[in-house]
Amino acid sequence: MAATVEDVVKAVESSGVVVSGRPWRTLAAETAEQKSQTLAGEGPHWLVMPPVTADEGALASLPRDVEVQTFEARDELSIFIPGKSSMSK
Repeated sequence: MAATVEDVVKAVESSGVVVSGRPWRTLAAETAEQKSQTLAGEGPHWLVMPPVTADEGALASLPRDVEVQTFEARDELSIFIPGKSSMSK
């Protein structure tokens, strides 16, 4: 997984796009086909998403198999879930 993340970052940077944060990955379950592949044992497949800063020209120069998604600015949240050793007994 780490090698794939590095490959995606290199592909993005080689197109002149600036990676502006730490890449993240998520289970590929956005489409019905991806969900069925995971449930059928043909997966799981992962999506690697590095946050980038670029203009439209730089984004257009990305490889054809790189999909660009635009997300509106929002607050980032984290959730702490206690483990067995910290739960009341």
